[in-house]
Amino acid sequence: MMVALALLLFVLSKGLDLGWTSLPILAAATVALLAFLLFLRTETRVAHPALDLHLFRSPAFSFSTLAALLCLIRRRTPGARPAQAPRPEPA
Repeated sequence: MMVALALLLFVLSKGLDLGWTSLPILAAATVALLAFLLFLRTETRVAHPALDLHLFRSPAFSFSTLAALLCLIRRRTPGARPAQAPRPEPA
């Protein structure tokens, strides 16, 4: 899982600089996806998984996790501004 997350962070942080279709970004994204799939396969076969994937069967858990992820992405997006009330114009 650490490999997948580290490569995903690399892809998301350097994708704009290097280009989303550049070889390093595509290779890192591919390895990250394979590492994540290997993690899922392992977690579904062990007696005591590090992450209980059955939690995602609960809609409340799944949607709250997705909402938290979207909020985090929104906060980290370059150029994104927090919602603000309109300021009155100076007189």
